[in-house]
Amino acid sequence: MKFEFISAHVPKKAAPADGVSRFSVVYMCDKLDVSRQGYYAWKKRGPSQHDKDDAALSTKIKSIFDFRQGRYGVRRIFHEIHRQGIKVAYKRVQRLMRTLGLVSVHPRPRRTTTVQATEPSGLRQAGRPGASDGARITHRTGDIGGFGMLNGGRRDRHMTAPTS
Repeated sequence: MKFEFISAHVPKKAAPADGVSRFSVVYMCDKLDVSRQGYYAWKKRGPSQHDKDDAALSTKIKSIFDFRQGRYGVRRIFHEIHRQGIKVAYKRVQRLMRTLGLVSVHPRPRRTTTVQATEPSGLRQAGRPGASDGARITHRTGDIGGFGMLNGGRRDRHMTAPTS
C-alpha cells in the first residue's frame, strides 16, 4: 500500500509539467518508514500469484455473470465455480464481484391486481336492485346455517329477522 502511494506520487521527470510539487523517492520512503531498496524491489517484481489467480477468477466470474444475464448472485456463482472443479472461498468470490461492480438483478413478474370484467357474473349481481336473473334477495330471515358469518368472520348479533 505504501509502495503504491510512492509510485503514484514519484516525479516522472525532473520538473513536473502540471505544476504540482512532487517529492523524491528517498524523502517519501523516509516519511512512510519503508526502505528505498524495498520500494525498488517491489517496483521490479511482477504481480503476485494471488493477483494472477484473482484476475483469472474475475474473468471466470464475469463470464458466468454475463451468461446468466446478471441473474446469478454471489451464492449461485460460487456454487457454479465449485461445480466446475475450482476450489475457491465464498468471501473471495464476494470480494471479486464487489470490485467488478457485479450486482445481480432479479426481475419480478408484473402481476395485475385488479381485472376489469367484461361481463359481471350473475352471482355478483344477486341481491342488487335490477338484477336480471331473478336472484334478488328481498328480505333476510336470519342465520342460514354455517353461512351466517358477516363482517369479516364476526357474527352480526344485532341482526333481527324482519317481522311481517
